[in-house]
Amino acid sequence: MARNLLYCFKRKIHTMEFHINTTLTEDAEDLFLIAKDRLLDINEWNNLLSNKAYSVSLTDTKGQKAHRNARMYDLIKISDTNSPSPEKWVQISHIQYDNFPDINSESISLLLELSNNDHKSLETILLKRENTNVTIHCNGGNELPEIDDATPNDHLITDKEQHPILNLPNNELQQLLQRIITY
Repeated sequence: MARNLLYCFKRKIHTMEFHINTTLTEDAEDLFLIAKDRLLDINEWNNLLSNKAYSVSLTDTKGQKAHRNARMYDLIKISDTNSPSPEKWVQISHIQYDNFPDINSESISLLLELSNNDHKSLETILLKRENTNVTIHCNGGNELPEIDDATPNDHLITDKEQHPILNLPNNELQQLLQRIITY
């Protein structure tokens, strides 16, 4: 892949979003594939975090560590050695790939879910390629594209900033997202 990339990181006021512009569509396609692999390889997220107080691992539905890419209904175990409740379990409730050939765009989304007795929280990580631009976006709520959507952006929530699921400090979440598309 050509190294002629324009790195444009931005943290929007209300969402956590970073993007890279490439000069060629082929470079953006290659970058999207690499970033998609990083997104789905949850166990490798540890290498993308600088704070080693956090540990992230992919497990199957029985809590056994899984040495593979993420699948629907897998669990993400997030450990924080600085927390009184050191483990948090998050379910991957949906993984969705979408292709928008009319606008030369594609996306892959992880819908994460945390449930307790009476409340369910959702968070979406959306990785998308639009022409020569690769973007990663994370925010609370279900932002998955639906079958009739014209773009991967139709359900993005931009009026609030929430990260109820991953529960990583903003600087750690920022670094994780940036490194998924640049590392």
